[in-house]
Amino acid sequence: MTSTVLPGLCVRMHTAFPNGDIAEAQTTALALTPLVNAQFVESNPVPVKHALNTLGWITERGAAAAL
Repeated sequence: MTSTVLPGLCVRMHTAFPNGDIAEAQTTALALTPLVNAQFVESNPVPVKHALNTLGWITERGAAAAL
């Protein structure tokens, strides 16, 4: 779910680690922690849908927004 909201940071973290840049991977993981925690407050997709709606990626009804 986190990669749906912040794909760039997830790619950065998952690229840094196997390339040996442990410090970058850890820094990025720590930056993502508040979002990860917020997404799993409830065991349903509402937090992710809210985040995507806030970013303008979907409408309140869950349909993809026109970009």
